[in-house]
Amino acid sequence: SKELLVRTAWLYYIEDLTQKQISEMLGISRIKVTRILNRAREKGFVYIDIIDPLSNCLEIEKELKKFFPLKDIMVIPTIDKNDMEKIKDSLGRALALYLRRILKNDITLATAWGSTISYAIPYLRAKTIEGLKVVSVLGGLMLSSGENPFDIASKIAERFAGTGYYLHAPAIADTKEDGAVFMAQNQVNYILNMARNADIGIVSIGDITPNSTLIKVGFITDDTLNKIREKSAIGEILGRYYDIDGNKISSKLDKRIIGLDLDGIKKIKNVIGVSGGMIKVKPILGAINGGYINTLITDENTALSIVSEEKKRRKRNG
Repeated sequence: SKELLVRTAWLYYIEDLTQKQISEMLGISRIKVTRILNRAREKGFVYIDIIDPLSNCLEIEKELKKFFPLKDIMVIPTIDKNDMEKIKDSLGRALALYLRRILKNDITLATAWGSTISYAIPYLRAKTIEGLKVVSVLGGLMLSSGENPFDIASKIAERFAGTGYYLHAPAIADTKEDGAVFMAQNQVNYILNMARNADIGIVSIGDITPNSTLIKVGFITDDTLNKIREKSAIGEILGRYYDIDGNKISSKLDKRIIGLDLDGIKKIKNVIGVSGGMIKVKPILGAINGGYINTLITDENTALSIVSEEKKRRKRNG
């Protein structure tokens, strides 16, 4: 029961009783106490935060700030640099903590899609934020997915008792002509204008490998991606490609995407880029150099590699 969950959690975390003491007091086994405590955390009755991050991560954040004019940086420990699922899960936790800290009453939050962003949803602790508007910056996927922009925006709005605003259109139209029709609709323009004027934005930074999200969902082919690579593209945000210096790279997708373009993203007051893993080093660097993100949440291995890559880039450019 809810009462047992809360009572057990209170005795353990607040009264500082041992699991053995609690089991004796409540007349239940120690194993059950452990299960109840785990359940209390899953249900959100218990919230654990780390007040003092590892000093190494703080030093890396300082190093990043020397090279890049970012508003804020959050670097978390890398648990296993070869396990992308663990990295995404850790970044999802970090994003959830960060959002809880910065979200205030009467602001607009624009959110994109991406597996890393979707990992944050289970870790969002319920909290009422008066007047919060959560707007999707991209149309929906034509499949069931936790990465769906609609799902992500609606779940964030639900967690914080906000109001969701969604693009009722596909993320990518079948043809550029269909794209023009969708983009001309008043409702689409209304939502996109809300997104451009948002106080905070969240984007995931994509790579240009055959394992990229756009390839996985079938929006582009390997042949199209190869042609984009030939133009020196190294990363993408919302299907919009750019090079290591942040210069925009055109593609056949541009006129089919129903969502913000890179210029629209730059109009958002504070765009949080959340991404990690060695495959994302150059994409993140290009996003920073292009001014597409103002805040970076990443892991320490990735952060160190970004600094190293930027040093090489500056040395080549003199």
